[in-house]
Amino acid sequence: MKKTWLLMAFAAILAFPARAAEPVSPAAEKRVLPWQTMRGYKAFVDVAYGFAVSDDFDELSDKIIVSTSHGYQFSNFFYLGGGMALEYYTQDGWKNAAFPFFVESRINLLSDKRLLPFISGRAGYTLGCLHGAYFDIQLGGRLKLKQRRAVYAAFTLSIMPNMEDERVDAANGLGIRVGLEF
Repeated sequence: MKKTWLLMAFAAILAFPARAAEPVSPAAEKRVLPWQTMRGYKAFVDVAYGFAVSDDFDELSDKIIVSTSHGYQFSNFFYLGGGMALEYYTQDGWKNAAFPFFVESRINLLSDKRLLPFISGRAGYTLGCLHGAYFDIQLGGRLKLKQRRAVYAAFTLSIMPNMEDERVDAANGLGIRVGLEF
């Protein structure tokens, strides 16, 4: 009798891992993990136009920006990645470029909707015609396409304090950014 109970307990212990290995039905997975439908590798490529709002650098007023960011979407709400940009300044025939390298964090305000508002922040360092910290804040919307792709547009605020020559000036700008997410 004692051996029978021991054998039944042993069989029950062996059955628990087998139950955990059963595949989850699609309906159950949708109920349990609806916030992970966007999870995985993400890349962002965008183009922006920035307008100067600072008088510190008259020659660095308007700029054309091309940037890319690559990282991981941890849930439908949070993305973390890194990237770089090329900022090409044009004013009165004076042309120069800055190269910001940054870490980007993006927070989606809704979960996997066709039209999705987001807030994004970038922080890093700038090389080129400006040297120093780089900060960029975006507020925009994302339009979902097929196969985990989307297009997005955002308003941006860029802050780049210049640390050269023992002075702290800032090249600040407002802009409009459009891009592709894949």
